[in-house]
Amino acid sequence: MKFFSCLSVLLISQSVIAQDVPQSRLFNEFSVSGNHSLAISNDYPLKNTFGYGASIYHSYHLDRKINPVVGIEYISTHFWMDKISDGKTTYYTDADFYYHQLRIPFSLRFNWGKKSTFFVETGLYLSIVFSNQIIGDINQYKNNIFVTEPVRSKISSNPGIGLSMGIGVQIPLKKKKGSLIFRFDTNEGTGRTNMGAGSPNESVIFYNLYLRTSVIYRLPVKRL
Repeated sequence: MKFFSCLSVLLISQSVIAQDVPQSRLFNEFSVSGNHSLAISNDYPLKNTFGYGASIYHSYHLDRKINPVVGIEYISTHFWMDKISDGKTTYYTDADFYYHQLRIPFSLRFNWGKKSTFFVETGLYLSIVFSNQIIGDINQYKNNIFVTEPVRSKISSNPGIGLSMGIGVQIPLKKKKGSLIFRFDTNEGTGRTNMGAGSPNESVIFYNLYLRTSVIYRLPVKRL
């Protein structure tokens, strides 16, 4: 339900912004990306922090120096922890964390240059974690015996809002086949996972922090 509410906001914003734009496509940019998580924890350090993503956008006013950009982004992040607490006596070891997010970004792209255009892009985003899990070993007492067992379980996380800032270059393709855009951005937002919430040994992971590199294909402008 949260995602569909965000999608409704996206479609309404498109109809408002696009009133004087010579384009009829709902989305005109398609992206694949790789990311490096900067997630932090108050417990043990994080390692193997790489992930991927895919996105669709609509950028407006392509004949101007400032382009509003809205879209839908899928972000998958991953990291590994040697050990993390989940309460007074329970803890995980050799733990892989996987986060899957849907994001709705609202940004502005500031361009300069003629043939190849350089830009700075900044904006806000809404983030919803729709699937995340931990895979590893759980160490806990069972019937007064301390045991270690493999585990694969879902973990809950709060949705968040965040700020993205990036730079990039747009290179037009030959024969008016559109453009390739290369973008590097940093993303920092709210959103956290509480392991063993309320316990003295509570562990907190701030997951919504990462660097991202994207390759974007922009369709050629379709005149009405």
